[in-house]
Parts: sequence; structure tokens; C-alpha cells
Amino acid sequence: MKKNINSVYFLIGMFLTFALMEYSPEGMLFTENAILDGNFWNGEIWRIFSYAFLQQSDIVCLLFHTLIFLYIAAPLEAVWGTRFFLSLYFVSVLGGGITSLLFQSTLTSGWHVDLTLMLIHGFLFPESLIYLFFIFPVKIKHLAIFSSVIFLLNSVSMGLWNGIVFFLGMLSGVSYYYLMYYIIPKYYQIRWHLKQNKPLEYFQERNSAKIYERAKKISQDPQNASQEDKEWFENLDKNFIPDRPICSPYSFCPNSKICPRCSCFGFCTKRDLSNKEKENKS
Repeated sequence: MKKNINSVYFLIGMFLTFALMEYSPEGMLFTENAILDGNFWNGEIWRIFSYAFLQQSDIVCLLFHTLIFLYIAAPLEAVWGTRFFLSLYFVSVLGGGITSLLFQSTLTSGWHVDLTLMLIHGFLFPESLIYLFFIFPVKIKHLAIFSSVIFLLNSVSMGLWNGIVFFLGMLSGVSYYYLMYYIIPKYYQIRWHLKQNKPLEYFQERNSAKIYERAKKISQDPQNASQEDKEWFENLDKNFIPDRPICSPYSFCPNSKICPRCSCFGFCTKRDLSNKEKENKS
């Protein structure tokens, strides 16, 4: 099971701490020492992380950062676990920071990181609702698209290079997510199946809906199932090698956008049907 220690609250605490420091009598000096600029090359390496927590002395920015992490980031950490969530967060921070240094730009906030989290959340849970200003219900997918457009237009308005920096910072986080959750697991699956001399037709017919429905039919009526189907069902959890910790049984959803793409789908399908059979008997 993926360990979640709710690191989003630590990050929110960092936003609040930096906001208090910016509003202190030495706020301007603090901000000058936290933004990411050419001083990084003079040994001030903390700047490549500290810029992401700045609020530009704006209470509205602080409010939006807090809401995004409560309603957008917290569910992602619950699904991924703290380790992957923090790794994606800091990859996006570093991606924006390194791009900024290469283009000799100055970064005074980490809005591209928030946008990364919003885009991924919108992709995973497109129909979920968030109440804007605690009043207006808005679907995450619409909010992610709207925020992306406004954010990028605002970045470009501050200069072409700024827009490129923010976009590449966002792209680094999204690319890391796809690499770790899709490309690398798919590579290991293909490599394992080739070692097992599995026919290439296996990849063509691998469809999560078909797998689940076939397994469900066999589980509900094993007496009328063919010997081939019984053997297929018996080995269902052996055809997939888990490359990450197994999720809780209660989080399994064969119709979601997460479970079908997971290399543990076969194992979780068999476990889910087995648990349902036990519930029916009890």
C-alpha cells in the first residue's frame, strides 16, 4: 500500500512561513535572497527551491496556493503516495528552475508547479467538482484548461522567455508523471512478456474492460467455464509483475483512468472478484 504522510500540509506550512517572512520588516531583503536569479551561480544554491514558495506579497496568491494544495494536490498524494508526489513536485520545481537559469530569466514564484498538478488532476479526475470561492461548482477538467490558458497568456505577457520558462517547467512535471506511470511500467511489462515468450497478440487484445468482464463471468459461474478460461483466471495475477506497492482493495476501480493502466490490474481484478464472492457468501 502506498504510504501517505500528507506532505501537502508541510508544503502549505512553507507557503505560510514564506508569506510571513515577505510581510516582515525585512521582507524585501528576504525576497531578494529567495528568488531564482544569476546569484545561484555564485553558490546560493537554495534559490532553485526557495523561489517556489514565494507569494510576491500577495494574499490572493497565498489563498490560491493553499486551495490548490488542499483540493488538487491532496487527492493526488492520496493516490500516488508521498514519495512519488514529492518527487513529481520537486522535478517540476527543478525543471522550471533549470530552464530559468539556462534562459537567464528570474523566477519569483512557482505557479508552473501548481499548473502541473492541476493538469494531471484534471486528466485523472475530469468529472470531479471543486467549489470556486466555496460557492461556484466547477469541473476540474474545465478549471485546468481555463487556468492553463490564462496562466500561459499571463506568462507570455511578461515576456516570451518567461512564457517558455513556465511552460517548460510545467512540461517537466507532466513528462515525469508519464515517464514513471506509463512508459517505464510498459517497458518492464513488454520485457517480461518477451522473456516469457508471450505472443504479440497478447498486447493487441489486452483491454482492461474485456479482462474484467471475462474474469467476472468466470468468477460468477465457474461450473460453466471452460478449462482454458479456468486456467486463464487462475494465472491472472501471475501475468502481471507489480512494479509498485499494491493499492488498498477499496481503491480499485476497473473503470477509472488509473487502475486499467497499472501493471497490477490483473492481480487487483482477481482480488476484487474474490472479495465480492466472499461478501455474497456471508
